[in-house]
Amino acid sequence: MELVASGLHALGDISWGSHFCHFYFDQADLVDTLVPYFKAGLENREQCLWVTSKPLLAHEARTLLKKAVPRLDEFEENGQIEIINHHDWYLRHGKNDADVILQSWVDYQFRALEKGYKGLRLTGNTYWLEKDDWAAFTEYESKVNETFSRHRIVGLCSYCLNNSGSKEVFDVVRNHDFALLRQGGQWELLESVKARSENGSLQTLNRELKSSLKQAQKAAESASRLKTEFLANMSHEIRTPLGAILGFTDLLKEDDLSTPDRKEFIEVIQRNGTALSRLVDDILDIAKVEADMLKIEKLSFSPVELLEEVIAVFTPSIRMKPVTLRTDFSPKLPLTVQSDPTRLRQILINLVGNAVKFTERGTISIQAEFTAKPQPKIVFRIQDQGIGIHRDHQQSLFQPFNQADGSMTRRFGGTGLGLYLSRRLAQALGGDVILEKSAPGEGSVFMVTIGVDAVEMTEGSSAGERAADPQRELEGYRLLIAEDLADNRLLIKHMLRGTGAQFTFAKDGHEAVTMASENEFDLVLMDLQMPTMDGYSAVEILRKGGFRKPVIALSAHAMLEDRIKSGLAGFDGHIPKPIHREDLLKTLKQFKMR
Repeated sequence: MELVASGLHALGDISWGSHFCHFYFDQADLVDTLVPYFKAGLENREQCLWVTSKPLLAHEARTLLKKAVPRLDEFEENGQIEIINHHDWYLRHGKNDADVILQSWVDYQFRALEKGYKGLRLTGNTYWLEKDDWAAFTEYESKVNETFSRHRIVGLCSYCLNNSGSKEVFDVVRNHDFALLRQGGQWELLESVKARSENGSLQTLNRELKSSLKQAQKAAESASRLKTEFLANMSHEIRTPLGAILGFTDLLKEDDLSTPDRKEFIEVIQRNGTALSRLVDDILDIAKVEADMLKIEKLSFSPVELLEEVIAVFTPSIRMKPVTLRTDFSPKLPLTVQSDPTRLRQILINLVGNAVKFTERGTISIQAEFTAKPQPKIVFRIQDQGIGIHRDHQQSLFQPFNQADGSMTRRFGGTGLGLYLSRRLAQALGGDVILEKSAPGEGSVFMVTIGVDAVEMTEGSSAGERAADPQRELEGYRLLIAEDLADNRLLIKHMLRGTGAQFTFAKDGHEAVTMASENEFDLVLMDLQMPTMDGYSAVEILRKGGFRKPVIALSAHAMLEDRIKSGLAGFDGHIPKPIHREDLLKTLKQFKMR
């Protein structure tokens, strides 16, 4: 519930939707109440509407308010406050129509919100009200509470005690949240028994809220500290591989570099580039997870092949340590399943990567098995003989920006995102990541489960047969490659070397459209972001012109929604950057075989 300052020290803060009344004897009582009331509203950027009557008319109210608010002229010029006499509001249609007046308050509030004000603060003085109109006005007041409670309106009604008998006072108090009495410079708060009880409950709630606020503040301070540490770690994690890439790239320029050194430097650059790319992917996925925008694909893949790919990533690191890697794949493991292989690969790379990083010597074991009931799932266990995790640190293990303790960050590096992201990805795949057991000095066992569909249990071609790729399989395949960056053109040129493909480069979308329209090409590779004309515009022109050959998008935007967007725009495929030679050639061969 949002509170706003009432401006009245006897009242304090009030909530939007409040409807209360004020009893007064003379003009001085009105001034003591309404001037600070509207001063607070103006300072809080609220729309203010002051409907006046005797004994304080509009011109008098304005003069007295300006003494307290020197900038009143400016507020009036901006339309933030309006001070009018009662007949221009309550009786502007010749009579006091309750429904019309209520709707007028609400409409006024909506206009205020459209102008950017926080809400509507209003008052109406009932001095003008005749005795014969009292019953109808009481019915109007009974509707105000219910109406105001649904809107960003604060309403203060003023009643002169000299015009009110006991029945009128009772009616007024009954139809308002509470009542204030101003007499001789003193305040009194009039409440019903129900209101007093509710006020007591609110005070109890207020104490509880203050306690909760203190706890939330401590939690926020802790979160802020963790994020500060995370940013420092992130800077280190980005600069470390980047420094290696730039440094070894400079060394490659040396003329007298030996072939073994050159090969070693290239491997270092490739390894650090892969690590940097993986880090960027994790950061982007964290943003998607936090925004609840993570998209999951359903593709067929071989779980064994995927595990072999993950193990191949870490094989060079394992060879540098006295560490043995063991695998245990159940014979009941399906040949193919349907799930999101990209996300599963991400999970396993994080967990196997942790096992390799934290194990200095000993054994790392990776197990995989399949369970069909109650729902088909693949279960992975990654067991290491590394440093282990103390029981006190296990509870916070899956929190973002967190590692078991600060010393681990200093010793081993890392961002503290891996386990958090892995669990969220696994949950999105219908499974989970849990720490089964861990102890300092003994190692850890993590279990990963994912739900799978379309399980294929029959035997298929062997891995050796799948890996066999004839040389020059793209012989005679004519490619147009639209890429504005010279470095990327050079990279693709070398990736296609020895494949037999014939390729021509265009430097922007406009040049690509012209070349594709005037020459025979079997396939077009099209960068999405280029000067003069981007890939989206180029493919739209080509399709409208009758070009029916495959067009493949090249883009650093690699999310599922980006691939969907390119597909809807007229592209036949999508290759994410950084481009991997294996992915590029696989895609080209698939289209050539169609």
